[in-house]
Amino acid sequence: MLIVKKYGGSSVSTPEKIVKIAQHLCHLKNQGHKLIVIVSAMGDTTDHLVELSRQITPTPIQREMDMLLSSGERISMALMSMALNSLGCPAISFTGSQSGVFTNNSHNNASIEDVKAIRVQEELEKNKVVIIAGFQGVNPKTKEVTTLGRGGSDTTAVAMASAFNADRCDILTDVKGIYSCDPRIPGVAPKFFDNLDYEITMEMAYWGARVLHYRSIELAERKKIPLTVHLPTEEGQGTLIGDKNMTNNFENTEIRAVNYSTQAACLKFKSTYSIEEALKVLKEGLAQFQIPIPQIFYQTVAKDNSIELFITAPKEHFDNIQKALSQHAELKTGFATVSVTGRGLVNSNAIFDASSVLAEQSIPIITCLTTALSISFIIDEMHTNKAVQTLHQRFIKS
Repeated sequence: MLIVKKYGGSSVSTPEKIVKIAQHLCHLKNQGHKLIVIVSAMGDTTDHLVELSRQITPTPIQREMDMLLSSGERISMALMSMALNSLGCPAISFTGSQSGVFTNNSHNNASIEDVKAIRVQEELEKNKVVIIAGFQGVNPKTKEVTTLGRGGSDTTAVAMASAFNADRCDILTDVKGIYSCDPRIPGVAPKFFDNLDYEITMEMAYWGARVLHYRSIELAERKKIPLTVHLPTEEGQGTLIGDKNMTNNFENTEIRAVNYSTQAACLKFKSTYSIEEALKVLKEGLAQFQIPIPQIFYQTVAKDNSIELFITAPKEHFDNIQKALSQHAELKTGFATVSVTGRGLVNSNAIFDASSVLAEQSIPIITCLTTALSISFIIDEMHTNKAVQTLHQRFIKS
């Protein structure tokens, strides 16, 4: 059996954890399995590297950020390979470029365009465990190192599973699977899911669920690759993500999760700008500074008829966004999104119920956005925990 395993940063945060994982991988290999192992950077390494860059400049060149951030996963891959070899289990480590992860030339948020894993195949045939640095690739035309954005190691894992038609793709993290909300939020009793379909899981991840990167789920659905999310020790069932489970609920409304993101900001444009002009200068500014395209909410401010675009993006991009748009808009932080996700939201009272619940708790709604699967609100960041608690208590049945 060919198995792809991805270990998150918390799973490889110390040498002791790496050795323990290596022992488990040796056991699997001795059972006859072929293994491709994707690793994230150790613990908070990526955050530390971002902070290190900000001590140099708040608006770093994105190309150099990729050079910096890609070093984190290289540390993990080398240490994991060392651990395996020290246990008598032949292994070799590869960077994203060495393993043939070919991307476009978008720095900090590159998309995988192809996988030519020739060296990975050669080493598997030599009966070695192949360790790959997640989150990174290379543009084959420019030879530039690229990164896939926060959570991109998940996407690396799915891409490798697809390239090799793997029997399994396991995402190992510090929780036993996927819950109806972040279990770290105080005052909630999150529901654990034994299984979820791609569509709902991707929507949950898009609106803030941190267990999986939404792009990895999208790729898994395209390639029909089942994913399993569980603890590094693989104790318990975990959460299986695959095709839809058809139910007999017809069009009944069923809220499955409440998620949030505190990485939200507001771009207030000069009052003379139309929405078309605001989007145009935003697009041009993002392209000029090679900033990944954020999620966008839109509203018109009644007082002076100016345009506000609320965006969600990694906070380390905010300074570059403000720099790119300094002549056109002011960026304000301190906002959050909170979202309820489920089926049967169309032609339901869910948005009215959700807004009423927030109003009862004196949580002002700044703006909202509805889709077929989610209702999302922009609120002040200070109300995030209370909003999640309130909506989860109202909508999620234990």
